[in-house]
Amino acid sequence: MMFRFKQLSSISLFISVFMLASACAPMRPAAPASVDPTQSTAPTVAPVPTVVAAPLSAVPPQRLKRLSKSVNITRWFWYTEGQGGAYFKNYMTDADLKLIHEMGVLSVRLVISPTFFYQVAKPTELNPAMIGYLDNAIDRLLAYDLAVVIDMHDEDKASWLKDQQYVEGFLQFWPVLAKRYADRNPDQVIFELLNEPTFEQEAERWAALQARWVGAMRAVVPTHTLIVTGNEWGGISGLMKLSPLADKNLVYSFHFYEPFQFTHQGATWSSPEVVDLRDIPYPATAERCKPMLDKITNSAKKSTLRNYCYSFWTASKLKNKLAEAADWGKQHGVPLWMGEFGVYCPYSPAQDRAQWIHDVRASAESLNIGWAVWGYDECFGMQRKQVQGDIRLDTGVVQALGLTLP
Repeated sequence: MMFRFKQLSSISLFISVFMLASACAPMRPAAPASVDPTQSTAPTVAPVPTVVAAPLSAVPPQRLKRLSKSVNITRWFWYTEGQGGAYFKNYMTDADLKLIHEMGVLSVRLVISPTFFYQVAKPTELNPAMIGYLDNAIDRLLAYDLAVVIDMHDEDKASWLKDQQYVEGFLQFWPVLAKRYADRNPDQVIFELLNEPTFEQEAERWAALQARWVGAMRAVVPTHTLIVTGNEWGGISGLMKLSPLADKNLVYSFHFYEPFQFTHQGATWSSPEVVDLRDIPYPATAERCKPMLDKITNSAKKSTLRNYCYSFWTASKLKNKLAEAADWGKQHGVPLWMGEFGVYCPYSPAQDRAQWIHDVRASAESLNIGWAVWGYDECFGMQRKQVQGDIRLDTGVVQALGLTLP
């Protein structure tokens, strides 16, 4: 999962983003600047395969069940600069994995930075200093009956848009990594091609690249399920621009952080309009917002808050937004997965935050969409902490997710 600023659409004030940083977690860097396509050499890709009829999914139901209740583990192999072997071996304790399983979680989205394993100059050679730690992590998760989504969480968005060598090397690297786990149970290991591709205004270019990628992966993992997504940072808008591939063993992912003013209030790395927002209510009603609006003198901040408040975000509006994705999935006969959702914790009212998480989770389930909260170890989700050897979670969020602490 990633949280970063994304271009705002004309329909809503944001596109789903993912970032981390705060009093609860280390700060994440800002998103790379937009790339001017006229000033870069775009990687070439094959034409988009023509889909003459809506494919019907052949993803085994037991795998979709595994994806129905998931958590992101974010800090094991992502944003861990300066950490040594002991960290990579022991970041998730056996007590953590046991607790995740006993709460009722069925799978883990394991967030992986390719910088640990991908060597651009030698794309088919996995970094020997790190690969053993990933082997160990995956096998430990499987031992606790947790399916694993191996999520390639690449932050280098600019290279995907303008660096041919980087892209071609990556398309060699990922199948080599996948082949390493080809002997793991296909019902328990799933490969997610790329987290939040940008390719704004370039849906066809991304679709062509993703189609090539699926073909390359199928050469080494013919029976494992792959997770694919649309452009525009993997949001619903990008999903709806995507034509499903002919491959029937795919799950289509999207991320959900709407409305942005509520889910990212106070996020310093994000768009300027939300940096100073505090205690924004959910559900949004005129009555709940009026006291705040009366106190605000800054015109830009007041306009942002007024726009949010009078958009009347409620449980039904959230469900209607998710239904757009669900309708797309039904139209094409493919399964969906909400691979990230959550609310930044430092400045959002705790009860409202839990209510939003409950409403999004419940709506997704009612629409037959599996989910993965961001994250087990992130301020947007359960906020896992260790206090004198004990694991502490945000119990309100756990309950909002319909999970049960043992």
